[in-house]
Amino acid sequence: MKYLAHSCFVIILTLFGCDRVFENEIENTIAPELHVFVIGSASHSDRVTGASVSLYQVTENGPGNEVLATKQTDAEGKAVFTESELLEPGRFFIRATEGSRQGENETKYLLLNDGHTYHYIQIQ
Repeated sequence: MKYLAHSCFVIILTLFGCDRVFENEIENTIAPELHVFVIGSASHSDRVTGASVSLYQVTENGPGNEVLATKQTDAEGKAVFTESELLEPGRFFIRATEGSRQGENETKYLLLNDGHTYHYIQIQ
């Protein structure tokens, strides 16, 4: 019995006597980006090259008036907006145009903590 009590005391002292410092070491951080794909039909494979994509911050009253950034879609039909262009977390309004075709919609809430967010917008 004495041995058991002594063993428990040693275990408790070992567990609570250690100085624990936990550090979060992030090995791979992916910068926050919004990847907007412009498509010409409901099929995600019908990508539109050379479309103009404008990004607006969404406010309490709807889309803001100020354009945060405008990009042209590449050969994949993609426009990439970086963290510095997005400014702060929130929802964004996107307008895409190509010739006489256009489309617009809103993103979900973006935290902008890390990683890529993919958004598809159809133009007609």
